Amino acid sequence: MQAWQAIVAVYFGYLALLSVFVPIRPGFRRWTPAAACLALPALALPAAVQGLAQVVVLAVLPAAFLIASYWLSGLFFTGPMPAVERGLLGADRWLLPRLGLSWLAARGPRWLLEGLELSYLLVYLMVPAGAFVLAVAGHAGALPRYWAVVLAAALGSYAMMPWVQTRPPRALEAGDPFQGRTLRFRTANLAVLSRGSHQANTVPSGHAAAALAAALGVASALPAAGAAFLVLAVAIAVATVVGRYHYAIDTILGIGMGVAAWIVFG
Repeated sequence: MQAWQAIVAVYFGYLALLSVFVPIRPGFRRWTPAAACLALPALALPAAVQGLAQVVVLAVLPAAFLIASYWLSGLFFTGPMPAVERGLLGADRWLLPRLGLSWLAARGPRWLLEGLELSYLLVYLMVPAGAFVLAVAGHAGALPRYWAVVLAAALGSYAMMPWVQTRPPRALEAGDPFQGRTLRFRTANLAVLSRGSHQANTVPSGHAAAALAAALGVASALPAAGAAFLVLAVAIAVATVVGRYHYAIDTILGIGMGVAAWIVFG
């Protein structure tokens, strides 16, 4: 079993075991995380095929488990922790002005803010794109390591959901961080999140963790392409805070998670 497969198996097992002792979201059965483990035999697919089919499976299958892991983590959000939310908001009130992010949201040029919102939207394509770039560039052998880094970073972030339960800052703060300026890509982001998110905040930020892990995973084999991915990862990290999708501490911890995953598995 390769590292990325072990990470997925351990994560699913962790949630299945946790569901025995920890309440899950109203409307869902307690055995749902355990039932999800029925998908684990699919981890054997890469060994069952060869050649191009194996490359395709290695490029797609881990991404499917990444999405499933995100939704499984959301089952453990049973209610916000107001004291934690107040602490995170208080840290934002101190950090954002000192990092220049309050100024950026209020007075930044429209093209820059649209670019940040677009970068946040692109995270959903960035992670599978990293695998695609490696495969097309002749580095299919690096795919297992790439996915180990990405999955360790993302699933490590999702694993905290049962213990740190918060709503995103945009759900708590009154008013628009962009002071009424309508941004097209922000509208798109909010539409995606309203339909494709479990509406809970992840601490650390899964967006920041997965984006940086993907960039570092690509850079390990393709430095030039990795540099481009790294620029996008930085933009995503900034966008998570400026757009109030995450608290600053979420994103800082997510960056740390991405670096740690790369050090261990890269």
